Amino acid sequence: MNDDFKKAIGDISNELRSLMQGGVWEEDLEAALSSIELTDAQHSAIKQAASPTFFQDFTFGETNVKPTLSSQLAHAFRDPVAKSSLSMELTSRANYDGATTLEILTQARTILEDITHNYPLILGEDMPRDVQDILDGYKTQIIPKLSEHINALSAETGIDAASFAPPTIGVEHLSSLPDDAFTNGMTNE
Repeated sequence: MNDDFKKAIGDISNELRSLMQGGVWEEDLEAALSSIELTDAQHSAIKQAASPTFFQDFTFGETNVKPTLSSQLAHAFRDPVAKSSLSMELTSRANYDGATTLEILTQARTILEDITHNYPLILGEDMPRDVQDILDGYKTQIIPKLSEHINALSAETGIDAASFAPPTIGVEHLSSLPDDAFTNGMTNE
């Protein structure tokens, strides 16, 4: 990986962080998530899509400290993106091999694709405008740039980016939720 490639990855990391800074979007997101009721099918779909870290925190926490599902979902919006941004920043400064860099970039893209898929399903019409703006930034700015660099690095290394496992360990992440569980049944309290 040349210095231009590493700089481009650092720029994407900065852009990702910039999208999440400022405003009251975090409070808006948690408030919107707190106002929805999940059907049993939706709750089950979330459990099935949850990474072990997300699932364990939600399922096995002590009653008096156990996070609410809305706070867990809000955290699952923030945590994997922050960790992806940090991983990309480190990648831009370190001398990782092509396979390690490709895995970091592929997992970051997967996280963003899952978030941009899941939260419109979960929130539907209750999606806060500032949160939608962040999702739009992921879709139009970050994911295309990541895809471009993933394709270039995949061609350079001969490694198929699809061969990397989705992020699951140490990240409170939701894999892509099934559309059919969320097309009907979501209500406001």
